[in-house]
Parts: sequence; structure tokens; C-alpha cells
Amino acid sequence: QDSRHRGVRALCVVNSRSSEDCVGIENIVLPAIFSKASAQTTLWIGNGRYLRPPVVSPAEAKARAPAVNASRYREYLGTELDLLVFDGYSGLPLNAMSALSGCLRAGGLMVLLMPPLQDRDWSDPECERLFTHPYQSAQSRDLFTQWFRSALEARPGVLQVTAEGAASQLLSSVRAAETPPAVSLQRARLEQQSVLKHWLHEAEKSRCCLLVTADRGRGKSTLLGQFAGQLIRRADTRQVLVCSHHPSAVTILFRAAATASGSLLPEGRQERLHRLDLPDGLIRFRAAPELMQTDPEQTWLLIDEAAALPGPTLDALLLRFPRVVMATTLHGYEGSGQGFRLRFLPRVITQRPELRQAHLETPVRWSDEDPLEQFLNHSLLLQEETAPARLSASSGTYEISPQQLLKKAHMLTQVFSLLSLAHYRTEPDDLRLILDSPTVRLWVCVRDGQLCGALMANLEPAVRDEELQQDIRDARRRPRGLLSAMTLAQQVGLHETMTLDILRIVRVVVHPEHRRQGIASELVSCVLSAAQNRQDAVTTSYALSPGLGQFWNRNHFEVLRIGQRPDRYAGTHSILSGIALTPGARALWSEAQHRLRQRLPFDCLHHLSDLPDDLFQELLVLQGRTKRRQDLPALLEAFADGNLPYHAVEDLLPLWAAEQLDWSRLDATSRSVWLRKVLLQKPWKGPFTGLVNPGKSTVCQLLRDTLNTF
Repeated sequence: QDSRHRGVRALCVVNSRSSEDCVGIENIVLPAIFSKASAQTTLWIGNGRYLRPPVVSPAEAKARAPAVNASRYREYLGTELDLLVFDGYSGLPLNAMSALSGCLRAGGLMVLLMPPLQDRDWSDPECERLFTHPYQSAQSRDLFTQWFRSALEARPGVLQVTAEGAASQLLSSVRAAETPPAVSLQRARLEQQSVLKHWLHEAEKSRCCLLVTADRGRGKSTLLGQFAGQLIRRADTRQVLVCSHHPSAVTILFRAAATASGSLLPEGRQERLHRLDLPDGLIRFRAAPELMQTDPEQTWLLIDEAAALPGPTLDALLLRFPRVVMATTLHGYEGSGQGFRLRFLPRVITQRPELRQAHLETPVRWSDEDPLEQFLNHSLLLQEETAPARLSASSGTYEISPQQLLKKAHMLTQVFSLLSLAHYRTEPDDLRLILDSPTVRLWVCVRDGQLCGALMANLEPAVRDEELQQDIRDARRRPRGLLSAMTLAQQVGLHETMTLDILRIVRVVVHPEHRRQGIASELVSCVLSAAQNRQDAVTTSYALSPGLGQFWNRNHFEVLRIGQRPDRYAGTHSILSGIALTPGARALWSEAQHRLRQRLPFDCLHHLSDLPDDLFQELLVLQGRTKRRQDLPALLEAFADGNLPYHAVEDLLPLWAAEQLDWSRLDATSRSVWLRKVLLQKPWKGPFTGLVNPGKSTVCQLLRDTLNTF
């Protein structure tokens, strides 16, 4: 009764010794709930093969909520739910659980159907997806289960029942969707109205870039819809285009737009609403690729859950549309939010200096005291700690075991918070990997009782099964987690890398207050020392960004492969680098670098041409020149002496530049000319750094000077 009055949501864990005990949950309990939570506001996550008996009639099929694989959870972000069921026998997907919890409105119920957490015979099937080959869920450390169980026991308001008593206990806790208390709701609406008023003022300008951020349930989509409904009444607005990661995510936005514009929704248009034809104009959903063919004049673009779109897509949309509004969640739900904050947002500030940001604090769908949000924030460590607190831990840089982290809960909280703060792909599933994966290792740097840095690495064991090796060669299989070996084997053609034991650095982060003190290099050095005489190589994969490649180069990591397509979230190409620790690995590294340089001229024209000049030049410097030094070919020597024209050697110059040129010794002007003219084949007029009036003779002379210096 108290929960109903406060307008909060509930979490119910239904425990059973076997999956058969839970079959009655849907047949007995959930049909009663459907009278309050319809199939349209109910979502079942899991394959359901254990707990859901076959449908026997069309009426039953219509009343039954869909069973959705956890991998598809992003399709349902932005919807509103009254009942959210997780089939724990199919696995406990932490990313989906944290994200979809934001779709539950006040009075809603999240149900976890699973065995007792203290049952040591149960292995979470979700680990099969997360663990590195050949490890299985049965080899989990089961430390996350201990952590999750203690969180359940420590949090009031979590209802734990047995399958046998679920019918009576669960029904007594279910309630129809409530609205949050008047005080909380009034404060949330005042926040929305304040932002809306500011946006309408900014809308008077010919160029406008607006951003609102918030945790889920704070009314971002509703705010966008209200703004769209106001915009369409303006004489200078012909249409409002709406974009998101999936059409189902914009239903709430369109409902709010219809209300704000004073229109009534047609019967049957309450769900999956994607278009509003209004007397003053048109509001409609458009997928990102379609937007690039749309005339931006007299058009506003509204992007909901912007962090879920690829970085390059957002870049292109911001360049095309002069008036853009974005709403997104930044942390606590999926790694793409961190990518938006750490990588995309700085680019927006540079590209669109007129950017205005706002933040919504107060929940709209539930109250401030919501126990479900508090439980998930605590159990999945969704709240970032921006200031390092003092720890009762010894100073130094050292490896720390998951068992030690579990005993020092505050240390675990700070480590995960630091990973979330500093890396764009950290997500709830990483918490399980840190605690449970038999291949994940963690190093920390503690100074004066403060956590200053952390490094997360993953063991990638050698593939010794000959049949599996052949399947990998034939591209029939790609074992999970073996990123380094699979990349070099399947993308570069070095199949021998499958026989290497590799330690891959997954994250290395330093708290902002302790950067530029050599902490990251100290952590890397500890990893290299630990890998000596145990692994064949240490690798890392990162998205190319200014300065990051230089850091790995200073720590003696060599570039082995450049990704052909930009990373979905970072918006730039990925780099695989590594250090060889054994003679066999060194031979493979040398061959990988040789093949990388051989294809560089082709990549420059077809795969890397979108790179900015500064990143391109940094990449060329990182690549270095081959150790297989050769004399200058006779034709290039003749060109250097002025005895041959440029067109006689234009096919040789790119190959020589990729193999032999030491880019680190070139000045800025020479780098620009060799990059833009020789590799990218730009016109003679440039532009080139440092050349005021470039032309064919000037550029050719600079190229000849470089060759003569060589």
C-alpha cells in the first residue's frame, strides 16, 4: 500500500529448484496481471523454451506478451511497460536489465524467474556469450552471483518468493500503473517547462544545436515531443523529422507531439506511431540513411537516444542540418552513452559552437525514492563516483584478484566507476566479466589511499584444436573473445597467430585528477612484466584518436592492423597494436607490419580517405618504416635527380612511401605533401600545410628533396 501511494516500481525474484516449477507462473499468475498490464505493455526477455508452454489458441496468442531475445533489447528502448519479465533460465542479461528497467513506469513490476542464487549447481547461460573461448559458464568464478545475492538481501522492497507461493504473494504486490507523487511530478514538469522555454527562444535563430541529457525515466522523449508540437506551428517550419535507433523508440515522442500540437490521435494509432499529418506541417520518423537525402531547408531534426546512433552518422547529420535537437542517456545503461560523452560531444562543441546543453534530474515515470532504480544502481554499479575516495589499500601498482575486490566492496565500486568514467564502452556486463570470467585480470594503481588508475586485460588462449584451426582458416567459425588472433588470422592471413598465447589489454584508465603522471605507462609496464615467460605477446585494440597512438608507441607497441571501417561508436578506425615476447611472435609481427605497409597505398584511397590530416599523419608516424631497408630504385633516383617527370614514377612513390619513408623525420610541410599528393592523389594546388602558392614544380621539388635526403 505504501508503494502504491508513493508511485514506485517493484522487483520480484521468483526462486525455484527446477525450471518446471516455474511453468505455472505464466499460466496462473501472469494472465491475472494482464488484466492490469496488457500484452502491449508487457515484455518477456529470454527464449522462453523452459518456462513458456506452447500456445494452444489464437486468443491465447493475442494475449501473450512477446518473448524477446536479450540481444534485441535496444528495439524496445523508448517504450512504456507495466510488466517486465526476465527468464533467468535463459540467462541474466545485465545490459538489457539495466536499460529496459527505464521503460517500466510507476506501479510497474520487474520479475526475475531464476533458481536460488545460492544454488551452486546452476550456471548462468549468459556467461556462454561473454566468456572467452574455450571457457564455459560452468567455469565461472560465481562471484557476481554472490555480489548480486548480497545486494538483493541488503535492499528493502525486493520481494523474494518461491514458485509454489508465487500466485498469492505476487498478485498481492501487483498494482495498476500509478503516477508519481504530486511533488515529484510537479518538480519534473517545471524542469521540462524551463528547458522548453529556453529551446523556443533558441529556435528563433537560423542555426541551432540543442542537447538534453538525463537518466532514463526523466521525460526526455516527452520533452522532444512537446518541442516538436510547438515547432510545427511556426511559419518557418515546414516539417519536423524525428530519428532514433529504432522506430519503436519514438512512440512516446509522437504522443507528446500530438498533445502539444492540439491534435487528436486517430483510433488505433496509439502504438507504433511514426507520422503526424497536421494542418501546419508534418512530423514524421526517418531512419538515418534516409535523412541524408532530405532537404534541410525549413526542417528541424530531432534525434532521440542519440548515443545509440553511430558516431559518423551523428557527425554527418550535424553537418547537413542547421537546426538539430538531441536527447540521450549518458551513463548507466549501455556503453554507447559513454562514447557519446567522451568522444562525440567534444566534436560537437568544436563543430557547432552554438550548442546549448540542458540536463533533467527528476524522474517523471516514478518517484525519487523508487526502490528498483536504487537497487539497480547499487547492484550493477551504475552511479559514477567522480571524486576518488580514500581506500584502506596499500599504495603501489599491482594486480588485484576478483576475490579481493569482492571483499573490498568500496574498491570494486571505485574501479568500475573509474572504468565507466574514462572509457566509452564500459557497460554493466563488464562487472560480471571482472568478477566471473576466468580470463580477465585487473591491475590498479593506488597512491596515498586513492585509486588513481586501473587496467583490465583478457587472456586469449592459443587454439590447439586442429579441426577448429581449419574452421577458422575457412572463416566458418570465429571463437568468442580471441580478438587478436582472429583479426590477424582472418583479416591479415597470418593463421599461425592462432597458436599464440596472448594477453590483450582491454581498458587502461587514469582518473582525471591524476593524469600526466606516468600512471598509465606504469600499469602497462606491470602487465608486460607479468606476461614475460607466460604469454607470447601482449596486444591492445583502440580507436585512433589524437595522442592515443603516441601513448602506445611510447610503450613500444607496434601497429599490426588498421580497421577498414570506422568504429560504430568512436567514429574512427580501430588499431590493433602489440608487443612480441617470443621469437615466433616477433616473426609474425614483422610479417604483419610488412603486409600493412604493402596495402597502405590502397587503403589510403579506399578505406582511410575519411581520416583528418592530423590523424592520418599520426598514423603514418606510428607505423614507422620497415626494417627491410632497400636502396632507392633506379627510377626514383632518376626522378630525384630531375631526370624523370612525376607521372613516370607516380605508381612507385606510394609504395616507397609506405615501405621506406621515415615519417617521423619529416617536417609538417613535407608530411602534408607526401600524404595528400602521393598517397591520397590530391590535385597539385593542394591545399598543403606551409605552402602558400603550391604548384606542380614546387611540390615535385619538395618530393625530390625528400628522396635526396634519404
